[in-house]
Amino acid sequence: MKGRRKISKITIIILLVIAIIISLIIYSAIPKKRKASSKEKVNEISSPKDFKNEGEAIDFTGSKLLSQNKNNFYVSLKYETYTNQMSNQKYYLTLISYVAQTRGYKSFNIIDEEKNINIEVTCDLESKEIRNYKINGVSNYFGKEDSKLAIENYTKTPEISLNIQSDVIKRTINQNWQYKNINYGTMESVFDERKIYFEEGYDVRVIE
Repeated sequence: MKGRRKISKITIIILLVIAIIISLIIYSAIPKKRKASSKEKVNEISSPKDFKNEGEAIDFTGSKLLSQNKNNFYVSLKYETYTNQMSNQKYYLTLISYVAQTRGYKSFNIIDEEKNINIEVTCDLESKEIRNYKINGVSNYFGKEDSKLAIENYTKTPEISLNIQSDVIKRTINQNWQYKNINYGTMESVFDERKIYFEEGYDVRVIE
């Protein structure tokens, strides 16, 4: 009997040890499983083809979908069209592309009422491509806005009015710099490619 009791105690201890080991294994595996699930979720939305709906596509770009009415998506856009006169065109094209692919290239509108931005996107279902997009009714919006900013930031070179006193220079300008047609006087000498007019008091060097 004593032998059986001893064996029973050993069996119970062994079972307890096994149970503790199994518990520790399960406990340590739980966070790993959660981390793996997070990675899988990121991987699921790393490609536009994997977006389940337009909301996921919009949220993925950092904007937020507020509501949807048929083909109109009311959102809170992450960026204005320009930030400190720097274009956010790349961001907007990415947003448009992701939503278009998720919708299977059905035309749509993205509207941010707070920022007063309305993006109208026209797609071609057959060719599966974006035909055109307008921002606030303007095609080639970023190209036109960039041109406006370039004009606004253009610094005009100031014009300088010269008061020319030299008779020789005046005659040269009037002859459109055609020096051969001008009588400078009597050339006395040539030195260092300069024509010397001693009596008139000047020398002329022609640079061609």
